[in-house]
Amino acid sequence: MEERLIDRLKKAFDARNYKDLSAKLDTNENTIKSWVNRNSYDIPLIVSKCDQNISLNWLLRGDGKMTLSGGDTTAEPLKPYNDLTSEDLKHKDDLIKRLENELKEVRHELLITNRQLSECYAEQIKLQKDYIKLMKAESK
Repeated sequence: MEERLIDRLKKAFDARNYKDLSAKLDTNENTIKSWVNRNSYDIPLIVSKCDQNISLNWLLRGDGKMTLSGGDTTAEPLKPYNDLTSEDLKHKDDLIKRLENELKEVRHELLITNRQLSECYAEQIKLQKDYIKLMKAESK
């Protein structure tokens, strides 16, 4: 069975139920239930509350892994450049390569995220236009 967006949301936010999820998204439980019933989610709100290591590709589409490839928080953080010692500077080429790789990963994830957000916004606009048409048709 395919995992639903609501199930991925609960997993991403470590929520057991709609009440937990609503608290973590700073919204109300009925709003969450409404999203599920309409299969229409407040994507900008959800994205704004996501941990930076959560893959939006996974969250919104179910593709790939839950966390970003560059999201390994076990790596030792880099020292600020003004705190580097002469010993650190001996390995500056390695440091530069590491920074370049991290930057490349971040750029890649940003491109993917921007594309996903654009698609989500386009889908939300389409749904809103359809809703307006439906409301106009019902009012006639």
